Amino acid sequence: MKLSQFTLYKNTNFTDMQNTLHFNSNTERDNWFSSYFTDNNVITFSHPFNFRYDRGTLKVPMDMNQLQGFNYCKFIDGFDGKTYYAFIVKTSYLNDKTTQLDLVIDVVMTYTQGNILENLQNVEVIRQHLPMEQLKAREEYLRMNNDILPTSTMMFVDPSPFTSDNSKGVQFNDFMYIIQSAVELNGDFGTEDHPTMNTSIGGTFDGITSAISLYLVSSDDLDRLLTALSRYPWITQNFKTIVKVPSMFFDLSELNTKNCEGVRLYVLDGNNSSDVLTLPFVLKKSKIKEVLGLKEFEDYLVRDNVINIYLTDYRGNQLNFETGKIKDNNTIYANCVLGAFNEIDIYSAEYGQRDTSRSKSGFYRDNQMTINTFDNVPVLINNYTLNKANTTYSRQLENSRTISGRVDAITNPNNSLKDRLFNAVSVYSNVFAGGLMSAPAKGVGLFSDEYEYYRTQKAQMEQWKIAPPTVSEGGYTNSVLNKTGDYGIWLKVSTISYDELNSLRRYYGAFGHEAMPNDNRIYNVNSMSKANWVQFKGNYWIDDIDRELFDQLKTLFEGGVRLWHNYSELAARTEMSDNNVIA
Repeated sequence: MKLSQFTLYKNTNFTDMQNTLHFNSNTERDNWFSSYFTDNNVITFSHPFNFRYDRGTLKVPMDMNQLQGFNYCKFIDGFDGKTYYAFIVKTSYLNDKTTQLDLVIDVVMTYTQGNILENLQNVEVIRQHLPMEQLKAREEYLRMNNDILPTSTMMFVDPSPFTSDNSKGVQFNDFMYIIQSAVELNGDFGTEDHPTMNTSIGGTFDGITSAISLYLVSSDDLDRLLTALSRYPWITQNFKTIVKVPSMFFDLSELNTKNCEGVRLYVLDGNNSSDVLTLPFVLKKSKIKEVLGLKEFEDYLVRDNVINIYLTDYRGNQLNFETGKIKDNNTIYANCVLGAFNEIDIYSAEYGQRDTSRSKSGFYRDNQMTINTFDNVPVLINNYTLNKANTTYSRQLENSRTISGRVDAITNPNNSLKDRLFNAVSVYSNVFAGGLMSAPAKGVGLFSDEYEYYRTQKAQMEQWKIAPPTVSEGGYTNSVLNKTGDYGIWLKVSTISYDELNSLRRYYGAFGHEAMPNDNRIYNVNSMSKANWVQFKGNYWIDDIDRELFDQLKTLFEGGVRLWHNYSELAARTEMSDNNVIA
């Protein structure tokens, strides 16, 4: 008869199939059980039993009270000579001298010691803890997959650690003004009685050719300029727009200048361009780890739902970053087109690009923030002066046709002899037409008409004086932001709480990481300091195992098994902490 030798263990921490102790070999396992459980915590029977594991029951010659607390056992099978470990799941009273034990084979303890699991073929891994090398190799996947617990404590934090100048962003607080003018702002503009102007010849700036002239002026000089040009409404009525833009985008030393009424104007032409700025935002994975207080191997926690980062202009424009795509070389640029058309684009040329050593192909433009809403300064037009200027030459012509006008022309030594002669003949003809007898009456009539003409002209002038001024189109869409100091480009950072971060650590510490699709390898199951989670399925096989037991083992690993490396840690598994780290 083939008999089995049994050893019973008392009050063990082998209480479920999902948590077990892992050994480097079967020999190490057997020696540990022999040395750890001693005295009253172990019963070794001197005689063997007639037992088959497929029956699952064992009758021992002991009173039931003597077996209280015994929950685990080992036996050497009399048929195959193999050492098996089993859970004592039930103790039943038969009589005062006999107790029945119901056993369930611990297939993980029995069949998976050493490197059995690492050598399995045709497996499909679901989750597992990874050694450092594999953790780093899979960083990109682990930072962007969906394997993360829902978070609920996301709140904004101080963004200054993520800026090179310890600020919260870039404030637009120094401005210049772009004047789009259909006339040239240089030379002599004349007077209201003799107005002059030169039509714009246009130019090219920021790669855009404009039919109108583009001038740049400082805030202080703009006030002086508009005050000086208020005398010349025939000039200012040709201003298309006056746009307020941040001065940081211009290198004034590269621009030509003109003088207009004692005010210096910078000319946007000559194929010059505005500056491309490197913004002071430090979007680095290493900086994020530093701020979050992450350990060296916790790169996988640099991801959305742990920390969120975006740029905003507080005008509804945002540049959002997937935290999982942020590396250590994400430089933020501000590139713009200013002058005839005004737009500022904010972007990172490296963001979302795997190989940043290659030339940029421009795909990053699909992820940018565009600022194209700027304040426009209105211009007030004095319609009295403008009307006088607009009619000055027609009025001069009409005045020259009057009797007094022609007399003045006759006596004006500055006129040519020809003009004086023609005006003299004209006066004579008008007055003496009809003969000498009619000349007095004719002259009185002509001077009466001239008097009425001047009365009408004077009335028209008075009417112009009370004509309301015209204000050109303007808009102050950024006025509130400018007032509050919030006009600019701002970095916004939000993180989960430290407690919730530790919850995520415990999650990954307990269950490892989600495997990549078609992952077919189980890595070192001793890679963690406390325990390794192993979860897989597949068409694999383990030698020398009964089919029924093998099916049980497969079911267990499909649900996941935690392999502990120390018995005291196994005992405290309900207190799984966040320090189950890579060994």
